[in-house]
Amino acid sequence: MKKIIIALLLLSLLLGGCGEQTKAHADEMAEKIFYVKTEKPIFQAFENKIILPGTLTPKDEGVITAKVSGVIEKINSDIGNQVELNEVLCEIEPETYTRTFKKAELAYENITNTYNRMIELYEKEAVSKSEFESLQTQYNSLKEDYELAKLNLEYSKIKAPLSGIISSKEVLIGQGVSPGMELFRVVDISELYVETGVTERDIENIKEGQKVNVITENGDSYTGKVVIIGPVPDINTGTYPIKVLVDNENYLLKAGMFVDIEVIINIKEKALSIDKNAVIEEDEIHYVYVASNKIAHKTKVEIGMINKDRVEILSGIDEKDEVVVSGQNKLRDQSKIEIGE
Repeated sequence: MKKIIIALLLLSLLLGGCGEQTKAHADEMAEKIFYVKTEKPIFQAFENKIILPGTLTPKDEGVITAKVSGVIEKINSDIGNQVELNEVLCEIEPETYTRTFKKAELAYENITNTYNRMIELYEKEAVSKSEFESLQTQYNSLKEDYELAKLNLEYSKIKAPLSGIISSKEVLIGQGVSPGMELFRVVDISELYVETGVTERDIENIKEGQKVNVITENGDSYTGKVVIIGPVPDINTGTYPIKVLVDNENYLLKAGMFVDIEVIINIKEKALSIDKNAVIEEDEIHYVYVASNKIAHKTKVEIGMINKDRVEILSGIDEKDEVVVSGQNKLRDQSKIEIGE
């Protein structure tokens, strides 16, 4: 019993000491003067916008493969070179395929002349049907050889399937290649796509043909246009895929860059705003400190749109109030303050 009484007495003394310390701290805070900076709210325009992260991809890309076998004997282009549609990038044994073509061409010309004379004779019944059909078979075979040799000669010259920039080169002089082997890749980045996804909540604000801002990581801004909106959400992300086309006339943008798509939903021309740093959030409620007669008054506010530096104030203060914008994190309601320059 004595032990219990002693424990209670000790607890009482401890609590009493804590209470005195708390009161002393509160008194100290009440007497302490905090130096702060203030500013009055101003009216400005605010944009309500959606920011969507995306990646730049080429508008078009061509994979160039060999269609005939042989040895690479001439290379005209390298990675980074600008090429035009049908420009010859490299050649596969050009002399060999040229000789084969000329031989087939000559044989075809000769058989054609003979075949035309045979047709006249056959119509006059000067030759038998079997003789005519035999020559006709020979003619068809040589014609096929000629057309194949002509096609192979064309295929021996590896050409760009589109205008653009060579992004990949997989061949060397003297290298043997075979049909299907990849030789080059060409990308058209005169225009680029930005691929991203939009949530179900925001998809109603996106329209085909809508102009948007495309912002790079270093802050450069370009104008883009929404060209594709997916009709169903992506099975993995749950977002609706969209594509934005952005002009790249000066080739400053590169495929693979990370960018943000900025979609402006609406603009409020005149909204009351304060420095974003002035707003304190506690339990999802927003406050600012309003300075009046050297006292800081903790004031509840309702915020609206937010931009890089400022926040819209919907209610709680007006343009005449002096709002603490520096030093507010140390304040409590009714703290004494001195306003600095």
